[in-house]
Amino acid sequence: MTAGEDPVNPRPPTVLEEKAGKRDTLFAAIIALMVFAIVSPFLRDSALDIGTEVALAALVVVTLVIAGFWVAARKHPSSLVVTDDEIRLEPGGADPTKRRIERSSGSLRLAHVGSARSRTLVLSSLHGDGQIPLHFIDRQEVLDACYDHGWDFGED
Repeated sequence: MTAGEDPVNPRPPTVLEEKAGKRDTLFAAIIALMVFAIVSPFLRDSALDIGTEVALAALVVVTLVIAGFWVAARKHPSSLVVTDDEIRLEPGGADPTKRRIERSSGSLRLAHVGSARSRTLVLSSLHGDGQIPLHFIDRQEVLDACYDHGWDFGED
């Protein structure tokens, strides 16, 4: 217990939902680009060669897979649950222990990881005991919720 905490009435957890608008905009833009790539060869006057037909078939399959991921993301949105004792991502995926940071892990770090093309906002402990990807969850809301529950952010 830290100073000022009430052991009888702990603070209720803070639940941060992912931003559906950001998620849907991203998926819609990707699918629109894929559909444009599929339709554009048919707008030319020349006949399609076999290589183009194979590439278009592959693009159709990839577009359908992306649409499937979009449907799954809409049906099962993730949320970040911040409590005084832990921070966890729900649903936790295949290994929920990797999507959980316990108070004993110490200070937190909130940073973008990955390359310039594919950067993901990640909440982690400075000691690397857990990493939570924050796809479509607002950075400022995460900071506010963590501070409200007494978590601190350390230096890299």
